Amino acid sequence: MFNNKCQGLEKQSGSVLVEYSIVTAGLVGILFLPMPGADISLIDIVLSALISFQSHTTTMMSLP
Repeated sequence: MFNNKCQGLEKQSGSVLVEYSIVTAGLVGILFLPMPGADISLIDIVLSALISFQSHTTTMMSLP
């Protein structure tokens, strides 16, 4: 009786791994490949914003 309900689950084993791999590859591509027309990736934009923020914060903290 219990085996009849779980019979179809054996065929679906590992399908989540494929879906996560596809989504992860897509996100990595979006983040690291250059954007069309800008020749800069989203990671470069975020890192330059963080560097600029750190620079301004350090300057403001050093003022009396």
